Order: sequence, then C-alpha cells, then structure tokens
Amino acid sequence: MKQSLVFTIFLICTSLPALMAQSILEMYRGNKDSLLRDAQFLLQQPEPTFKTNASVAASALGTAEKNFKSRSSYFRARDGVVLFAYYFPRADARYSIVLLHGVGSNAAEMKQAASLLQQVVQAEVYALDLRGHGRSQGRPGDITYTQQYADDVADVVQKIRKKKPSTQLILAGHSMGGGVLLNYNLRPNAPVVDAYVLLAPLIGHDSPAIIMEQAKEGKIDAEPAMKLHFARIIGLKMLNELGNYEQDHLPVIFFNAPAGSPLKTYTYRANQSMAPESHARGLQAVKIPMLVLAAEKDEVFSAPILTQTVETHSKAKTLVIPAATHDGILQHPKTFETIQAWLASWAK
Repeated sequence: MKQSLVFTIFLICTSLPALMAQSILEMYRGNKDSLLRDAQFLLQQPEPTFKTNASVAASALGTAEKNFKSRSSYFRARDGVVLFAYYFPRADARYSIVLLHGVGSNAAEMKQAASLLQQVVQAEVYALDLRGHGRSQGRPGDITYTQQYADDVADVVQKIRKKKPSTQLILAGHSMGGGVLLNYNLRPNAPVVDAYVLLAPLIGHDSPAIIMEQAKEGKIDAEPAMKLHFARIIGLKMLNELGNYEQDHLPVIFFNAPAGSPLKTYTYRANQSMAPESHARGLQAVKIPMLVLAAEKDEVFSAPILTQTVETHSKAKTLVIPAATHDGILQHPKTFETIQAWLASWAK
C-alpha cells in the first residue's frame, strides 16, 4: 500500500470526530479522481479472518433458554417484513416499553430484562427482534437502506400507540439498541414517545466512551469475537462522499460465529444504522426525558466518559450501575430499581 494512502487511512481512522466538520473530499482538496481511486483500493483489501472457529456456547446472558412467561407478538413493517417480539403483558400496566437488543444479539437474550421491567416497573414490555435478528424476517446483518432499523421501530411504535393511546410509551435499548433509539429520535416524522431509557449504550460512531483496547492482561493473543474491516468502512465512507451508495451492502463487521449461525456479518449500511454518526448531534436532539445507565465494569464503553459525554450534550439523567458489566447491566437489580424510581419522578 503506498505511503500516502496509509497516511490517509490513519488520519481518517484517528480523526473521525473531525470528519463531522471537514468532509473527506475536502481532505483530498476536491480531487474526486484520487478519492475514488483510493476508495476502490480500500474496498479490495482482504476481509478479516479468524484463527479458530467459535464453538456453540451458552448464552452470555444465560437467559435465552429460561422460561420467562411471554406471548408472541408480530408487527408488519412498512415494506411488509414481519417483525417479532416477546410480549410481556400486564393488566395494570402504567407504561408500554419497547426493548431493543444489542449487536449480534436478539430479543431472546432480553427476556429476563423484559420480565424484570414488567414486574418492577409495572409495565407491559415488547422485547423486539430487529429485522434480520432472532425470529424477525429480513436478511441477517443487513437492511435495505440506512436507518431502516429506526424506521422499523417507528412502525412498531405507531401500532402500539394505536392500540393503547393513553398509555405512556417508553423506548429502551441496550448497547446498539440505544444507538438505534438515538437514530429514531433523529428520524423525521417518527412517532412521539414519552421517554428513552438507554442501557450501556452506543451513543455514536464517534463515541469517546468506546474502549479501543479491550484485550485483557495475559489474553493479548485471544481470538476476538468480532472484527471490523476498517479499510472497507473508510472506503465506503469515501464513496458515499461522492454520492455512491451502490456497495453499501458489503460486510464490514465479522463475527467468529459457530458454523450454521445465521448472523455472521453486518453490512456497511447496517453498521451505519446502529447509532448516530455524531454522538453530539444525536444527544443534543433529544428533547424528551431520557435516562442513561452506564455499567461500572463495562468492557466496551468507559462508564465515566459515557456519563460525562451524555451530561455535556443533553439534559438526560445519568447513573453508573455499580459492579455491572456490559451485559450484566441487564440483570442487575439496581438497573430496574433506578428505572422505576426515575419514571415515578416525572410520569405522574
């Protein structure tokens, strides 16, 4: 790879926040031919591989196979795709909560959290499978257009609102699910909801809370569960800058998944739909009550940086759940006690 291009990739990868103020084309001084040539070169770089294939393991949350009493619920999105949700009903519900899972996960992994919300928060809960995940229809790890995840949530919200117009409707999301909700908030004409609850969320692709080095002492050579094709991500960003979106279907996130797993990659357009491009813009756009809970022992997002960033750019209430890990926040009693108390403080 030629030296100038190496420098360009390094500059882009280490200066993503700056890209919000300066376009890639400006970095190329308006030379579209050079940008296009370098973008195509990046797209041709080899895809990530794994030394060993992952074996089938028990759920990281340990909840998928447990019997949490729920019903099957189905929603038809605007393009006809059927979305599935585990529905946890409650006759005396004060709230309707739509709960979104994180990256590489599905609603089955959220059943314990949904059950706890139902019991502690006095809510009916829909644990939704995003399209291409779990029992929802759609291509695994792909969508038809950027921000389709958010539009699917809008379709679900619209149907729940029509069914129960007087019930306060809360959108909650874990990790990527929280990022999808921030994208939802940015969508024009998205149905208005009453509040957001974000659990250890991805607040933006440029989030300063992302822990870049996640290798633990003594495990530097451990095979990661996920790898990113950074060259391809940058190349597609460059093409998008020129108005070319024809190759946004290419995979950029790769999982070390067991053989036969339906979800092994995410495409570029799916990746771009997981959170706002700018965390500042996404947070500043929230004008309704929002609670953001960080996990003290989060392996993915720094809790102090996450809460500080959210407080800087929004009026959200933040709290760090003590001793909780990234997934453990979905089981921690303090999580649900905090949500219940926060909702009671304003939802009267």
